[in-house]
Amino acid sequence: MNRTATRTAYLLRKPERFAEAGNVQLRPYQQSAIQAVANSVLRRRGFSFVWIFPRQSGKDEALAIEVQYLLALFKNEGGEMVFFNPTFKPQTETSMRRLDNRLSANPLTTGRWRRRSGYIFQVGNAYCTYLSADPTAHVVSATANRLLVVNEAQDVGILKYDKDIFPMVASTNATRLFAGTRWTNNTLL
Repeated sequence: MNRTATRTAYLLRKPERFAEAGNVQLRPYQQSAIQAVANSVLRRRGFSFVWIFPRQSGKDEALAIEVQYLLALFKNEGGEMVFFNPTFKPQTETSMRRLDNRLSANPLTTGRWRRRSGYIFQVGNAYCTYLSADPTAHVVSATANRLLVVNEAQDVGILKYDKDIFPMVASTNATRLFAGTRWTNNTLL
């Protein structure tokens, strides 16, 4: 194994090393949350995770690192992830901009990624599709075989999730990640 391949393998062993390569210092609670989801994805366990982070505590940055890390891990093997936010503007656009920044800043992904159709991010054979969970959004064609993310899940309707979003993982046993800030007992969180 050459020196570059050895360094790449070292950085991909742990999400916090990978993040540091892109000049992001993860907090311990972000590290453990990202690692737990990554383990479920890597071992195809299909677990469901709930990340409840207080406002301004790095949830969205952790989500961007999680997606970027998995795109880099599965660039050869391939895989599909789907990432939902309650609205396209501004929430989905903000999530995509954050991932764009992370992909551009990390030497393991800089120049190795593409954006397709404006909302699909690709690194090699791995993809992440960003969609809106707005009740009127037509989203039934995507499939997640690695990870399904529902960000700001407290604002996503349960009917929308049950009817349109959950079927994306029904046949694949993909890991599911619900993230947000808990407000009431009547939400996906």
